Amino acid sequence: MNNSPDQKVLDQLVGKVVGDVANAMGVFMAYLTAFENEMRVADVKDWQVIKYGNTLHAFTNPIAKASTMQGTLYSEQADRRSWQAVRTYLAELLHNNAAIAGAL
Repeated sequence: MNNSPDQKVLDQLVGKVVGDVANAMGVFMAYLTAFENEMRVADVKDWQVIKYGNTLHAFTNPIAKASTMQGTLYSEQADRRSWQAVRTYLAELLHNNAAIAGAL
């Protein structure tokens, strides 16, 4: 194990980043849980939350990568799946307008 001053600083920084990410995820999950509870209490019949695993912000942007945009990463699979979800939603929403739904 490396106990150099540089390694100790690195360990502290990594610990802070991991703690910050965990805190941010905790806040996000609290808001998500609150939203889901609001939908249930309001007896909303048709709602959904879609989460894509192993994705970061901007996962639909093909040029997204951490080296140019901190905290981003493109995911071809999640991009494709999310676009299909949008198309499905719009087709359901606009099902009475065949011309618009057919264009999807």
